[in-house]
Amino acid sequence: MLAIPALGQQQGNAGKPVLSPSPRAAKASPAPKELRDPFWPVTYVKAAEQAPVPDAGSTQPSAATSVGTANWPALNLKATMKNPAGKTVAIIEGVGVVEAGDIINLKKEGMIYRYKIEAVTDKGLNYQKLDARPAK
Repeated sequence: MLAIPALGQQQGNAGKPVLSPSPRAAKASPAPKELRDPFWPVTYVKAAEQAPVPDAGSTQPSAATSVGTANWPALNLKATMKNPAGKTVAIIEGVGVVEAGDIINLKKEGMIYRYKIEAVTDKGLNYQKLDARPAK
C-alpha cells in the first residue's frame, strides 16, 4: 500500500531519482566565434572587417585645392527622369535629385568636392568640377 503524506509534511528524497548533469554537459562548450544577426538571410556571410584608416589630417591641404590637383571621385548617377514641369533631372548617389544649374557638394574621404551640373539629358549629365576643400 502507498503512504500518502498529510498536508504540511515534507516527503524525503528516498525513492526519487536524483538528476545529475550528463558527462557531455559537464564539459565547457566553446563560446561561439561571433553572434549572427537573426535578420541576415540564411546564405549571407559577413564580409571581413577592414582595419580603420588612420586619420590623415597632416596630409590634407589647408585650403581649397585647384581642380587639377585633387583626386576627384566620380559622380554615381543612379537614374534620370522628367519632373512634372518637363525638365530632365538626375538622381546622384549621396547627393539626391539635381537639375541643370545646381551646384552640389559631395563629401568623400575627409574632403568636400563641389560640382556644377551644366546639363542633364536622358543619356547622362554634364558637370564641371569647381573646387575641393577639407571637411571640417
